Amino acid sequence: MSLYVVLGLVITTGAAQSCPTGCVCPIPGHVSCTGLSSFPQSFPTSTEVVTIYLSSLPEIPPDSFKGLPLLNTVTLYKNTIGKIKNCAFKNLAQIKSMNIYQSTIDTIESGAFSDMSFVNPGSFALYSISIGDIQPYAFSSLSDPRFSIYSANVTIIRPFAFHNISARSFSLYQTNIDFMDTSAFEDFNRTKSASIYSSYIANLHCNTLDVLQEDVGNVFSFYQLTFNCSCQLAWLFDVAQTNRYFAASLGRNRCHDNSTVLPGRRLNDLNATLLCPAGRESSQCLKPELSFPSQCTLPGAPTQSSRPSTPTQSPLPGTSRSSRLSPHVLGCLLTLVIGVFLKNQLK
Repeated sequence: MSLYVVLGLVITTGAAQSCPTGCVCPIPGHVSCTGLSSFPQSFPTSTEVVTIYLSSLPEIPPDSFKGLPLLNTVTLYKNTIGKIKNCAFKNLAQIKSMNIYQSTIDTIESGAFSDMSFVNPGSFALYSISIGDIQPYAFSSLSDPRFSIYSANVTIIRPFAFHNISARSFSLYQTNIDFMDTSAFEDFNRTKSASIYSSYIANLHCNTLDVLQEDVGNVFSFYQLTFNCSCQLAWLFDVAQTNRYFAASLGRNRCHDNSTVLPGRRLNDLNATLLCPAGRESSQCLKPELSFPSQCTLPGAPTQSSRPSTPTQSPLPGTSRSSRLSPHVLGCLLTLVIGVFLKNQLK
């Protein structure tokens, strides 16, 4: 094999490890991107830290971080994001820190953040952020993070938006929520503590705060909340009749000053009759039947019945295993080939 052929192979292989367009890689393992108009198609397999800022992204596509076994930190800030797609952040088994802040997100799709296992001590934070729609199962099967959402504006949190969360702590505070739908929280019984406080919820449906209290127990608290008090909130007082711990929390919350009825009143001064003097329909709440997104739909790919393979099972589409050699190995290979070539030329 000639030197030129080998050099071509090494250069081609090294290109697969190059920094994405619009990004810089100041030190090995670190990728920093700014001013992007689309999400990078791939990252070097040695990537450990990804930072994206001041970018306008129509979407973060499925499997955006596939094939990055060393990835441990993702930071997105001062971005405008259209959609975080199904399985965009999936199977990140070595993640330590996930931060999204000072950004606007139109939609977080079902399964966007799924099957993420955080390395202790891990943190997942969304703050100083505006979110339009958090769809069912958007956050699902998250293990061991300190999970916090604060200083946020959210238009709608749909049923099962937060599902199967095994967090060291879960907190939602200083947040304005227009609509929190029935059963927004589901299966938090492996979460060690949870709290919702210092927030305004305009429309709070049943099977929300009470489900969290049932799952987490007495280590769940809600306080300094303001609600749009109306007949729609009567279910809260139905729960308080049979749950002493829940009832004791009512006094730490009140009706918003712009509430439909009884503005500014503390909740422990109210009851369902005061909220619904003309009577109301049954307050029984039924959990909606919504299917869990069982797989990721990759762009341009046919729907498959099996779950996507993990990054260690196969290389990225269109690449061979040789193209995934580390930069250190490539450098050694290049040095060896050039040495042999020069030795032969001197004979």
